[in-house]
Amino acid sequence: PESEGFYEDQVRQLAESLQGARGAAVFFHSPLLHAPDHGRIEDCLGRLDVGTRRNSESPATLERTLQRAGVRQGVCFRNPGTLARELLSVECPLVTFSGHVHHGTAIEWDRTTFGLRSVPLRAPQHPARTMMLLTAPAIGQVVAGEEGLPGYLLCKFEDGKLVSLARRTLPIGH
Repeated sequence: PESEGFYEDQVRQLAESLQGARGAAVFFHSPLLHAPDHGRIEDCLGRLDVGTRRNSESPATLERTLQRAGVRQGVCFRNPGTLARELLSVECPLVTFSGHVHHGTAIEWDRTTFGLRSVPLRAPQHPARTMMLLTAPAIGQVVAGEEGLPGYLLCKFEDGKLVSLARRTLPIGH
């Protein structure tokens, strides 16, 4: 979907396609959450419980929580709570990949405690318990510093699970 976010029917189709999966990778343009450029997500938003369909916070309340935490810059805006609820309810190892923010980041979201933490770019250590939100560096986008070098993520999957991940950078200026 476009960077604006997901329509309700897109979220429903995604949830249906993930039912019964042994593991999954979901790719979309803008990330669901974006860690601060300097710092860790747990420093500004250590836990995010998006509830169930029956007891979820109103979209406006969730959006205010995310805005106050500073994790809404450059992310998908339509239906973030609905999308997060569906992804967290998947009972298999799940990794999301997105771009849009032009640098590599990794956020682990614990499905039982709803704790969030920034982690190094790597395969999930507890894939059955956590959902990994990854952003990839962009080819052709240059931001100051090593983390801003253009590149991509190289991933290996086995039996539906992400088992290795490496960040590859591209030389610039030559």
